[in-house]
Amino acid sequence: MKLKVSQNITAKFENYLTDDNRNREITAETWRLFDFLMMIANKRGFNKDGVPTVRFTLDEYIEARGLKLTKRQRQNTRERIKKEIDTLYKLSIGWEGKNLQNQRRRFRERLIIGEYDEPSRGVVFVKFNPALLPYIEASAMPYPKKIWTIDLIRNPHSFYLGRKISLHKKMNNGKTNADFISVNALLKSCPVLPKYQQLRGKGQIKQRIINPFERDMDELDFFEWHYVNQDKEIVDRKNITGFNAFITLNVKIDWKSYPEIEQKRVEGDNERDSEMTKGNMTCDIK
Repeated sequence: MKLKVSQNITAKFENYLTDDNRNREITAETWRLFDFLMMIANKRGFNKDGVPTVRFTLDEYIEARGLKLTKRQRQNTRERIKKEIDTLYKLSIGWEGKNLQNQRRRFRERLIIGEYDEPSRGVVFVKFNPALLPYIEASAMPYPKKIWTIDLIRNPHSFYLGRKISLHKKMNNGKTNADFISVNALLKSCPVLPKYQQLRGKGQIKQRIINPFERDMDELDFFEWHYVNQDKEIVDRKNITGFNAFITLNVKIDWKSYPEIEQKRVEGDNERDSEMTKGNMTCDIK
């Protein structure tokens, strides 16, 4: 899976083989936990004795998810966190892009997490690979609360759509295209949405691609949205006659509220500024 980290750098996250040699996909639950770790890191800073460490409690994660603080929920969340951190622990990441001197840089694949402690007494510690610190420490992004609470079964695409749109806004904030994004880009951000090539000729495009896309866009209540053509003229949903017309459209986002980024600079990171890449360090699921 490739992720756009900024306008000049791309990361490649590799899926891994489970113990029984089955390839496990990186799920929305995994990315949601990864984003939570980044949020905590950027709110509090995450250097501890020179090791990039994130500490949080089960209750913090449960509350961020909009869930009830019950004994059963704590147990379920503990098991979920153990599973998803184990996934992150086994993931490797490779980078390529340009640094501040506009020099092309490539980095071999490295593990994201160097060490972690399983939830104990309601507290979780995660230690990131220090070699990746300059490239993940500034990955804060505006994160609407709704994204935390999405039901991934009822709306399996909403997380990816909301995250993509939020990231697009951050990376283009202040530009004329900040609130315009192509349907094609949004479809590419939805890994569990069927591909056109899989359904071509079966008469299921509307039912299995367009309708689920619109349903899960509507679920994101922190903005209003509508289709527009290349001239930025509004296109009514009812007038979309097929996939070819659908895929050429853009989406216009009218934010109800745009969240602020809570970010704390990490101690000693001024020395790394020359190594940081241009633009905002964020992770864009492709």
